[in-house]
Amino acid sequence: MAIDDPNSQPIFRSAEVLSRVVVIGLLTFSLLQLTMIGIATTVLVAVSSDAVDASHDLLEKLEGVESFGLIAGIASFIFTATVYSKWKYRSYRNLEALGVSDLRYTPAWAVGSYFVPILNLVRPFRAMNDIWNGTLNQPLPRNAPLVSWWWAAWLLGNVLHRASNGFLRGAVTVSSVQVGLGVGLAGGVVMIASAILLVKVVRFVTVRQIERQEMASLG
Repeated sequence: MAIDDPNSQPIFRSAEVLSRVVVIGLLTFSLLQLTMIGIATTVLVAVSSDAVDASHDLLEKLEGVESFGLIAGIASFIFTATVYSKWKYRSYRNLEALGVSDLRYTPAWAVGSYFVPILNLVRPFRAMNDIWNGTLNQPLPRNAPLVSWWWAAWLLGNVLHRASNGFLRGAVTVSSVQVGLGVGLAGGVVMIASAILLVKVVRFVTVRQIERQEMASLG
């Protein structure tokens, strides 16, 4: 991702193409999450059944599918995160071109804060609020409801996935496996909700920024 000269005059650059690629990536990620939810549900039912031999055979068959789904999910996440970072950088940079002043962060820091422990729990959310509010010409510190719901779902989904992995790694009984799978199912559902909310945020911001730029160019 190219970093613009901070002293250069900001120029508006449409994020339309980037936003569409982000949407495709998020929907692909959601479909893979649905696949993993289906697998986890099947495994949960199998583990809970009395047909031990049948359950064992089923679990063996699902192992390969689960491994493929996991690899595909990671690849999808990396691709989507990369394009999303470019979209966020450009959208934040566009705020300057749209005449928004008193921005709390630089475009690079709006993206880079994701990679700083502890800080990544709050600052990416604040930066997205800046993008949303700046695009609508509203006070930057204001928390936009849709952005808040997206970030809450993202954090909760990650917490549930980590908890699920912890349960499954230390599982020594059928009940502990069931708990781990159940928590993982909940995490998958929440992550899908987070992806859908982010789709709405990305598309809304992109369209509104283009509209503002077109209105400004007309005088």
